[in-house]
Amino acid sequence: ALRPGVLGPCKVAAIAAQALVAFAALPSVLDGWYYGTQRPVWAMGNHLLYNVAGVGGGGAGADLYGTEPWTFYAKNLLLNFNAVALLAAPSALAPVMRLA
Repeated sequence: ALRPGVLGPCKVAAIAAQALVAFAALPSVLDGWYYGTQRPVWAMGNHLLYNVAGVGGGGAGADLYGTEPWTFYAKNLLLNFNAVALLAAPSALAPVMRLA
C-alpha cells in the first residue's frame, strides 16, 4: 500500500506531487482555457476564498449563504424532513448524556 514505511518518503512525496498536478494544476489550466482567460483558474480556490475567507462580493463576501437567522434553518429542517428531524433531535443530546 501507500504507507511511508513501505515506499519511503521520497516515493510518497512523488505520488503526492503527481496527485497535485493531476487534481489541481491540470484542471486549473483547463478551466482557464475553457473560460477564455490568459491564466489558470482555480474554481475551488475561488469558491473557498468567497465563502470561507470573505473575499469578493463587493468586499462583503459570503453573500450567497448564511445570511438568514438560525430560525430559518430550523423551520426549513422541520418542513422538509419533519419526521426524520424530530426522530433525530434526541441524538444531539447523546454527547452530553455520555459525559454524565
